[in-house]
Amino acid sequence: MQTEDKRRISAELIGDDAVRAEVMATMLRIGSGADKSMTKLERDTAFVQLAMSALERVIDETRAATGCGYPSASQVEQFLDRSSKQKEIASGETYSI
Repeated sequence: MQTEDKRRISAELIGDDAVRAEVMATMLRIGSGADKSMTKLERDTAFVQLAMSALERVIDETRAATGCGYPSASQVEQFLDRSSKQKEIASGETYSI
């Protein structure tokens, strides 16, 4: 009998982070349409699985950009900040540092 690996992730999002998570889940239609019968746990699991896939992609992009095989969380965050600013500049949007 093979046992399945499990990892429980618990987080309490407050304020803006809670609103952002709810808006993203709504935009992605998690728990609506054909998924309407999903429990809260199933919706949260789908949300976290999608977030993990996106994070894996960003880590790979950070590796390619920095040459670092195992970038730290702060390196990934810096990469995201730089990428965001470059997109703003390319689109002509203004921002302050």
